[in-house]
Amino acid sequence: FFGLKDLPVSEGESTGVYIGDMARIGDERLVYSKSQFDQMGWNTFEDQTKVWAHEIGHVILQEDFAGKPWAGELGADFFAGVLAEMNGIGIGNYERSLGSTPASETHPDGRLRLEAIQLGRDTVVEMRKNDIMPNWQNCMDKFKESELSDADNKRNMKNISFEGTSKYDDDDYNIKQLEIALEREDWTNAKKHAKRIGK
Repeated sequence: FFGLKDLPVSEGESTGVYIGDMARIGDERLVYSKSQFDQMGWNTFEDQTKVWAHEIGHVILQEDFAGKPWAGELGADFFAGVLAEMNGIGIGNYERSLGSTPASETHPDGRLRLEAIQLGRDTVVEMRKNDIMPNWQNCMDKFKESELSDADNKRNMKNISFEGTSKYDDDDYNIKQLEIALEREDWTNAKKHAKRIGK
């Protein structure tokens, strides 16, 4: 993913990336839990690819978002969306399982997580339209420009979370997403965004 070296992978109790020195990329290791994959329904190559992209997103973000758990999670979700769009991977159980998760101290709610994934997808679409090759730096810059990079579990998330209006409730956002889905012939997402318009 973006030319980063392959990391050691082992099976464990849960799925995640374990980072050694926060100031240095390259000493991380990935751990996965087969039972967690089964429980979440992440049994396809496509869903597992997005899980790994999310974990690699943590590696890319480690220096810039250390100590900011929500922003770090949303950034990792953003990179899952980037990789999925770059490889033509559609929406699957990965998004369905994340979309219904409640907020916690370390992870934002599912609606924000889906927004981050979609921002990653939209970033790749926009870059390709402008003949820009996505790389980890220009994608990171795009994420840093977004409201999501400021997400903080300690602050009032009124503008971007479950306590207020989400982008998912905005007609302009849903019209844009409907147009993108129609262009991609992604009928499932087209139907979903069409239903949200006018609510």
